Amino acid sequence: MRSPAVVVSQIWRYPVKSLGGERIGRARVGPDGIAGDRLWAIRDKATGRILSAKRHPALLGAVARHLDDSGDVAVTLPDGTTGIGGSTELDGDVSRWLGISAELVRRSPGVVSRFEMDVECGSPEQVWVLRTVRGWFFDGRSPIHLLTSSSLAAAGSYHPDGMWDVRRFRPNLLVETGSLDPGFVEDGWLDQTLEVGELRLWLRKACDRCVMTTRAQPGLDEDRTVMRTLVARHGGNLGVLANPISVGTVAEGDRPVLVPTTARPDIPNR
Repeated sequence: MRSPAVVVSQIWRYPVKSLGGERIGRARVGPDGIAGDRLWAIRDKATGRILSAKRHPALLGAVARHLDDSGDVAVTLPDGTTGIGGSTELDGDVSRWLGISAELVRRSPGVVSRFEMDVECGSPEQVWVLRTVRGWFFDGRSPIHLLTSSSLAAAGSYHPDGMWDVRRFRPNLLVETGSLDPGFVEDGWLDQTLEVGELRLWLRKACDRCVMTTRAQPGLDEDRTVMRTLVARHGGNLGVLANPISVGTVAEGDRPVLVPTTARPDIPNR
């Protein structure tokens, strides 16, 4: 894959788990993924569990952004209220918004967090309790999610009335594949290494999707057919999950190159 049409077109990070994220032009990437990605989460004080839009879809109505390289974040709630992560003022605002006693917490090394997911959209009585990797707020064992424009278009062709907006799928890297063959092109990239900018990524596995893809968020309506389409047409997957092999910087406009994998990173245990 050396087509000049293939380019990193968007880079996203999500400072607070399950809140709306921020598009950035350049990112530093290390073993924990993009610097500042899922650095914070909202915790239910009563249960001790962190909140996920897999169970609490209202979270997608708020937006978080980093203020600087310190890790400090500003959170803007749906009513326009803005506060700083870790402050008692924001914790109070978030608690009133969600109707529970909640607080923003920063991820800590060695700490395992638990969160809930609806088994099926619209069935709140069916819930799974899931756990994160130690020290992470990511759902799984790969901190980078990559998606191509080809796959978005291919999935959208099966449900043309849906809004297949990149925000619904929350990738870190959106790769514009241009003139490559249409379809789910990154399926053929698995277990290979993507060199992009200073960074090398091992493309570990297909990204299995969940109820979160159906959730409403600003500018996007709820659409349960999105997930049903992916299950029926592509095994419930869209995009790939990756682990950094090297520390490096990636920028919008970088042109990725696919090469054989000669070294795989250690994959964290849950």
